[in-house]
Amino acid sequence: MSGIAGLVKAGDHTPHSELATHHPQAMRHRGPDGLQHWGRGRAFLSHAHRDTTGFLENNFGRAEGDLIGLGDIRLDNRAELAQQLGADAHTDSDIDLVALAYRRWGPDCCTHLIGDFAFALWDEPAQSLFCARDHWGVKPLFYAHCHDSFSFSSEPAALVCGRELDDGRIASFIAGFIADPDATAYARIKRLLPGHWLLFKDQQLVTRRYWSAELSPDASRPPALAVQALLREAVRVRLRGSASIGAMLSGGLDSSSIVATAATLAPSGSLHTFSFDYPGTPKLSERQYVDAVLAAYPLQPSFVPFDDLAPLQGLTELADPQADLLFAPGTGKMLRLFKTAQGSGTEVLLDGHGGDEVISQGYGRLSELARAGQWHALHRELRGMSGTFGDNPHTVFLRYFAAFGPARRLTRKVQGLWAALRPAAPVAREVTTYVATDLARRYSIIDRHAEWRHALRAAHADEQSLHLWNVSSPGVGQAFEALDRASTLAGIELRFPFFDHRLVSYALTLPSSEILCDGWSRSVLRRAMQDILPPKVQWRRDKIDFGPELRLGLVKHHGKELDALSTDRWGVSAYVHMNHMRQAVGRLRDNPMGLGAGELFVIWRALFLSLWLQNRAGVQ
Repeated sequence: MSGIAGLVKAGDHTPHSELATHHPQAMRHRGPDGLQHWGRGRAFLSHAHRDTTGFLENNFGRAEGDLIGLGDIRLDNRAELAQQLGADAHTDSDIDLVALAYRRWGPDCCTHLIGDFAFALWDEPAQSLFCARDHWGVKPLFYAHCHDSFSFSSEPAALVCGRELDDGRIASFIAGFIADPDATAYARIKRLLPGHWLLFKDQQLVTRRYWSAELSPDASRPPALAVQALLREAVRVRLRGSASIGAMLSGGLDSSSIVATAATLAPSGSLHTFSFDYPGTPKLSERQYVDAVLAAYPLQPSFVPFDDLAPLQGLTELADPQADLLFAPGTGKMLRLFKTAQGSGTEVLLDGHGGDEVISQGYGRLSELARAGQWHALHRELRGMSGTFGDNPHTVFLRYFAAFGPARRLTRKVQGLWAALRPAAPVAREVTTYVATDLARRYSIIDRHAEWRHALRAAHADEQSLHLWNVSSPGVGQAFEALDRASTLAGIELRFPFFDHRLVSYALTLPSSEILCDGWSRSVLRRAMQDILPPKVQWRRDKIDFGPELRLGLVKHHGKELDALSTDRWGVSAYVHMNHMRQAVGRLRDNPMGLGAGELFVIWRALFLSLWLQNRAGVQ
């Protein structure tokens, strides 16, 4: 959770004095263990240090050959990399290894790195800057190329550039899709995309993707044993560097797998766990599953009460007017848990985020079976899954048969005729209609949203396509940015074992029959956790729906914010169709549980935009 920033100016201008005070202010929350600067000629670099790897991840005082490096970085293949480079894994820091790798392989060095990283290397003789972001975007990195300068940073606030808004980015945010993955709410600020590097030299900027999702099969052992071993290694390497490591424990399959695995690796009783608690709201409580894990291992549990939670609590802090907009309805809730962990002395938290994406649910297998005409196998899977969702398996089977069966064309004609004859049912308003009309037209929001929907539908064609979309779509990196913002505000570094590069690359090779098997979604992970997780958790089918908490909480606790949105107090009408938004807010207030998820999330995004604009007005 360190922070990096830098500026390269054109000509002979020396930028030191401009940034010596600006960088500490923008990154002070990322570097409690010290802020260091390096400057020479046209370049100025700042590193906000947080000691969670055991090394100072800059070489300002020991650079060799004028290759200056700094990073927010944790390499997980240090031993192998050091051996390849003739370095000492015991004494050389991660950024030292990166610098050596760059000297040997140039930009291709990124393909040799495993871990979470955002780093920058200034080559003084070549007068060039090289930056890179890890495969999944766990570590944030933003940049701005403005006239006579190029700046980069973990925090957009540290960038040197104009702050004109990108109305197109804001419009797509309201509509709930990502039109331009590298765009932010500010026209001159871009994010370096996950799996990309950039090179800035002679006022020219080049960006390249260095990685696309790759498959890494392993036929040497059964899939469940391979997943077990890879997850164990992913947890092990993330226990490095800090004596104060904890873990989130929700009681779900992902967090419980991580906690149980970590408990077998950490000294007995040393792992501190943090769990949501709903003693007064049994429908939202997962305490029975948390307690099952706690009974199996010696852990230090803490419970954070969330009864009667105000959903927007903490959101004012997260709506940083210098940063991008973010969509994460549960982030305020996470912020409270992070602050509790930090108050207990925890510095690093293991997080199960990404488990659903990495070890897929396997639902793409249903379409595969239907397309192949394997109706008996499809019915068997649906019958097993009925315990998960409560749907009638025969009804669901008939839907697949109608969509993929031999009479599908006739079925579609009958369905079209029936739809034309029967009374029209109320239809939820399209999310694109909530964008201000002129803005939507100017940025072709309807057409671009349709393109995005088409890509999403195409990803559902089979399990591997859907699996790949879930781990590599632009939303993955932006979700990490939201979590990074909340955790850094609380002084916590998050680590995500499921998004270990080796585990993801292997998981993408799994046949759908290993993922969805006999009606059990994520079957391979459940089998991998045999004798590690309590069966109560290992074979848990249900998953708590926190939608009611958001719906009811907005109405009960946030009438003031809803009024500010409806009355356009902070200028959201420049981006939002106010008549449609007022109607949606009215429906939320009249019948919170009757509002569809699409409209609920549109309201949440508009509320976040309203808070963001309010904060922005306060800093101008």
